[in-house]
Amino acid sequence: MPKAIYSWKVPAEGHLLLKAEMILLGVLVFLVICLSYMTFRSWILTVIASVLFIVLFLSVHLLNRKIYPLKEKYGLTSSGISIHSRSGKKISKMHIKHKDIKKVKLDRFMHGGRIETRKGRHPLYFNTQEEMATLEKALKKKKR
Repeated sequence: MPKAIYSWKVPAEGHLLLKAEMILLGVLVFLVICLSYMTFRSWILTVIASVLFIVLFLSVHLLNRKIYPLKEKYGLTSSGISIHSRSGKKISKMHIKHKDIKKVKLDRFMHGGRIETRKGRHPLYFNTQEEMATLEKALKKKKR
């Protein structure tokens, strides 16, 4: 196996929520605030309901991560991209060669993307925009 030029893990240590999960939590908290204010007509009860919802959401999220851990490790090598996925007890490893890559699409807002090959689509996840920029630079160098 060639040495990795660049590698990253998702979710990274110290990241409680991914960006998509933070957006989902924000939308749900907004709905809880609206519905609880319409129901209780009191800002104090609305704030209490919102805090309880956030605590419940985070505790279920952390419990789910303990029971069903999701980890993805990506590595960019001189020959291609290697993806090692672990979800619960299922482990999958794949290596995509540079010549097999048809298209790379990156979503800077949601910190994700995908690689399109002849065999299908392969999702990519990132923790930060710096990780995305580094991968994009490395792939552009390989295309030259």
